[in-house]
Amino acid sequence: MTRARLAIGASVAAIVLFVAFGAALLNAPGLLPAPDLPDAIPTVDSRVREVLRSDAAERTIREAIESGASCAQLFETRNALDPDILGIETINANLRKLGCHSSGSVRSK
Repeated sequence: MTRARLAIGASVAAIVLFVAFGAALLNAPGLLPAPDLPDAIPTVDSRVREVLRSDAAERTIREAIESGASCAQLFETRNALDPDILGIETINANLRKLGCHSSGSVRSK
C-alpha cells in the first residue's frame, strides 16, 4: 500500500508540475506566436462611432434641405460625406424625393 501511495503521489506531483510549467509557457511573452487576427475587428465602440457619424451626416443634409439649398449644394454636401456611412442610401433617397437626381437638377420641393 505504501508503494501505491507513493506512485499516486508521484503522479499527482508530475501532473501539478506539468500544469504549472504549461501555464508558465503560455504566459511567457514571445514563446508562442500571436494568433492571426483580422486587422479590423468590429467593436462596440467602433459601431457606436459609425452610428454617430451617420446621424451627424443625416443631420447635416437635413439642415441643408431645410435651409433651402439647391440640388447642386445638396450634392456638394452629400459628396463631402464618407460614402461608407450607414445612412448614405437614405440620404440619396431623400435627395431624389426632392427632385435632386443630379447636381444639375432643380428642386421640386
